[in-house]
Amino acid sequence: MIPNKSEYGFQQNISLTDSNESIGAGSYFNVFTAKSGRGSIVFGDGEGYADFIFTAAGVVTLITYSANVFTALQTGTNHVIIKDDGTNVRIVNELGSTKTFNIEIKYTN
Repeated sequence: MIPNKSEYGFQQNISLTDSNESIGAGSYFNVFTAKSGRGSIVFGDGEGYADFIFTAAGVVTLITYSANVFTALQTGTNHVIIKDDGTNVRIVNELGSTKTFNIEIKYTN
């Protein structure tokens, strides 16, 4: 998991790259709270991708993405949700099994 910046004394505006996260079916990964920035994910064995921006309030805007990526809850499986979860962004695996996600986040504040 990407470490909490404050716990490790990292500076603001750090780019966190190439974090590989194993996310179980129905499980999620939270992007840090109250930060804005840009993110990119690739998941599974070529199963999908997304480039997105997010506000400090957690509002997500998809820029480019595969057909199985959404910003709101969907029915069934075989998709990933990148959503506003209050003051953070949540990446939810609804692909039906555990997948490896390569996650890159760049914070702007």
